[in-house]
Amino acid sequence: MAGMLDTGSPTPGELAAMDSLLSTTRSIRRRFDLTRPVPSAIIETCLTLALQAPTSHNLQNWHWVVVTDPHKRARIADAYVRSYQDLTPDGTPRNRTRRWHAAGRPQPRHAESIDWLGEHLAEVPVHVLPCLMGRPPDATEGLEHVAAYWASIYPAVWSFQLALRSRGLGSVLTCFHLRREAEVAEVLGLPPVVTQACLLPVAYTTGTLFRPAARIPLDRRISWNHWMGTR
Repeated sequence: MAGMLDTGSPTPGELAAMDSLLSTTRSIRRRFDLTRPVPSAIIETCLTLALQAPTSHNLQNWHWVVVTDPHKRARIADAYVRSYQDLTPDGTPRNRTRRWHAAGRPQPRHAESIDWLGEHLAEVPVHVLPCLMGRPPDATEGLEHVAAYWASIYPAVWSFQLALRSRGLGSVLTCFHLRREAEVAEVLGLPPVVTQACLLPVAYTTGTLFRPAARIPLDRRISWNHWMGTR
């Protein structure tokens, strides 16, 4: 209303909506709707919002490669699958699942979801590859430089994923294809000075009801003023 001061605080309704968005934006795989086209305008809107994310030294040295061409999606998917198969000598999903479960990594259901993505990645209508100009600094240059480099892209990636979620679309951040980064770069015509940060398959979801995930309680993952270790 006219004359009211802006306190900078969201209304209870706005806060509830934001909390719901933050707590229910999931990594989507098997709930991708592979039959529904994704308008380019929605991708552009979500990326425009992503560009509002903070970036190290305000360099804004990001670039977003959006792949909708079926042939190129298939080649990216092939590189992804072969990279995934590198995890075990015979590359079979069953052995991968057993190995990961024994190592305390993804549970069988999670591993099966990853297997599903490999089998259907080429069918996901949009592949988005967030990129950074320049190559990552060497660790010998100082951890702060390495951290700042990656901090220039991942806040924007998350903003993009949140914007997708708010519009009924889903995504998952995956990096398997980076084992064959040069091969994917050749498919997309990326120059050597461009670094791919990850791959985001994007599609509408089958349903929009998602719940907060089970997480280790905060009191086992927080320390105040002095390191208490993980519990």
